[in-house]
Amino acid sequence: MRNHAAGNDDESPRLESVWPGALFIMLIGMFIAITAFIPYNIDRRLMNNGTSTEGTVIDFDEQSSRGSTTKVTTVSFTDSDGGTHTIEERAGVRTETPDIGSKHTVYYNPDRPDKAVVEGWEKSAGSGFGAGGFFIMFGVSLVVMEKFSSKRAKGAGSPVK
Repeated sequence: MRNHAAGNDDESPRLESVWPGALFIMLIGMFIAITAFIPYNIDRRLMNNGTSTEGTVIDFDEQSSRGSTTKVTTVSFTDSDGGTHTIEERAGVRTETPDIGSKHTVYYNPDRPDKAVVEGWEKSAGSGFGAGGFFIMFGVSLVVMEKFSSKRAKGAGSPVK
C-alpha cells in the first residue's frame, strides 16, 4: 500500500483496510452472543414471571445424528386450568439421566402453557457469550495491532537519541 518511490509513507490506507474485516469479525461476535442470549433470556423470564407446577418425566430418549447424541426428555405437567401439557427438553450434554416418573419443577406461561421450562434444565448463554466475546476481542485486537504497527513503522526511520 505504501509508495516508497514517490516518498509516500502514509499508513492510513493500510489502517483503514483493517476496519472492514475487523468490523465484520466483531459483528459475527455480536451475532453469536445475541443468539445465545435470546433463549437464555426466554427461560429466565419464564422462571422469574411464570407459574410453577410439578412436572413428571414421562419419556427419555437419546437421539444420535452425525456422530453427536442429543438427550431428549419429555415432561408432562398440568396447568392451573387443569390442562395437561408436555414439553421436550433437548440437551447435547446433561450429566444426569432422569428417571421415568421423577418429579421436577416446571415454569410455564399461564397464557401460553406450551411455553415452559424445567428448572435446572434452562438454557445457558455461557458458551455463546464466550465465543461471541472471543470474536469481538479478536476484531478489536486487529485494529489495535494495526494501529501500533503503523506507529512503529513511522518511527522506524528516525534515529535513536
